[in-house]
Amino acid sequence: MGRHSFISVLVILCVGMLIACAGLSYAGNSVSGSLTLNKVKIKLLHAYIDEVNPDSPIVALSDKPLQGDFSIGILSDKFIKKNKVHVLIFEISPKEKKLATGGLGALYFPGKKIHYVAIADKLALTLDKIDNSKIEGKISTSKPIVDDFYEITLSCEASFKVNRGKSNAKAEPLKKKSQ
Repeated sequence: MGRHSFISVLVILCVGMLIACAGLSYAGNSVSGSLTLNKVKIKLLHAYIDEVNPDSPIVALSDKPLQGDFSIGILSDKFIKKNKVHVLIFEISPKEKKLATGGLGALYFPGKKIHYVAIADKLALTLDKIDNSKIEGKISTSKPIVDDFYEITLSCEASFKVNRGKSNAKAEPLKKKSQ
């Protein structure tokens, strides 16, 4: 138990230090999909991108808006619990057009005991478009993630679009294509 707690705290501290001053763009960003946490389906409605490091942008998908000048550094236990928000975050390598090797991938949620679980190695990313102006793709888990230590089961499947560059517009859900 001590080892897992230490690693979780270390990851949270590193992430906070790396992106505490990050700017986030969200004009015209969108997401469609959900995550399932302990058999409860949670619709993802908001998409954000943190480009403090343009070579390794971090995408955040959430069920509730993330307020103000959001940076992933504010995703503390207190913030998550107070706002009852679920946030899936993952780091992308634009050069390799895939999840960043050894990069960030986590779910923040208002749990009873914990509010964070690292899942980078269990996420699958498919990019439809990635360039200097936007990133579009799909993030999912190939099968449900069962973590006996944290007593959670989770899965996700979502399509997202994030515009690169700074702005202050609110994220909007993807509109369904007419057939």
